[in-house]
Amino acid sequence: MNRYSFATALGWPDDEVLARLRALDLSERCSRCSGKGHVGVERTDETRCFKCAGAGDQLPKLSLKLCRNVAERVVKGDLHPYLRKKRRDAACTRATPTMIADCKQLSRRIEALGLPDGHPALASAAELVRGQGALVDVEALLQKNALDPETACVRLSSIREKLTALLISTAEAS
Repeated sequence: MNRYSFATALGWPDDEVLARLRALDLSERCSRCSGKGHVGVERTDETRCFKCAGAGDQLPKLSLKLCRNVAERVVKGDLHPYLRKKRRDAACTRATPTMIADCKQLSRRIEALGLPDGHPALASAAELVRGQGALVDVEALLQKNALDPETACVRLSSIREKLTALLISTAEAS
């Protein structure tokens, strides 16, 4: 039975079946790699399990019993935390480009104030944009899909707030 049969039987989008079954703790450990996601000693792309695509779990056998279990758990609300996180992640993913653009704009506005070289505000802005854990790091991690969207939103929001405060305090002092 493939995921399309599950999608039809459960009324879920086909690309969501395994993730939703995982959220309900109803996926099965992969029989080829025993849930490790890799076969062999080294963990490289070459040793990634082809049966589960490295996920470590797979779809269980589709049955009436499983469908009833899923239906009961969904009605009970067991899928709500997963769906809420999915919505939050989608909202954060949509907001991220705007937040990055806002941070870059604020940085340019601070630089445009015409402050002398070595001014503490310029150094602070540069650190927020190019320093460790700053805007460029968040952008790089997002490009590699190595950062959770919600975490990215929190980091970007913090950077944006600090740049805004820096711009206001520097503009008032000038």
